[in-house]
Amino acid sequence: MTVRTARRPILFADDVSKIEDAVDPAGRGYTAFFFEAQDSHGTPFIATEHSVWGTSNETEIREWARSPNLYISYRAAPPEP
Repeated sequence: MTVRTARRPILFADDVSKIEDAVDPAGRGYTAFFFEAQDSHGTPFIATEHSVWGTSNETEIREWARSPNLYISYRAAPPEP
């Protein structure tokens, strides 16, 4: 899934997890799910990938962001100063 937004990336980053949960509430509805957010010029600023595999349904989550403060894992729990 690719979305394009005119919102500032730092503000949009807070909503990425909510968007992914709305598409796949259980987090296991797809064998693989790719999400990319682009700015109004079509330049990616966040990408995530969730994969489920094996008989035990192991999950792998990868993410990429254009700058460190956009990472979803960082936004969920920023490092302590």
